[in-house]
Amino acid sequence: MAEWISGGYDGLAYLGKQYTADYRGYVVRVSEGNPEKRKPVEWFAYAWDVTTETHRWAGQHETEEGARAVLESI
Repeated sequence: MAEWISGGYDGLAYLGKQYTADYRGYVVRVSEGNPEKRKPVEWFAYAWDVTTETHRWAGQHETEEGARAVLESI
């Protein structure tokens, strides 16, 4: 079973080790707008498609835990 791995900086985590059979994708923290009027931070989830060997958008959530749950449910 794939485990969560830190992406090397705060705001990025991988589900499984990249380039291995158990890799399932990643979550990343994003925000929009200028810093003074920034929208709430959101987390995007991207699933790895083994057929096309590309990431595809899987969903988003207001929290990291929620975005992880999105990716884990696929």
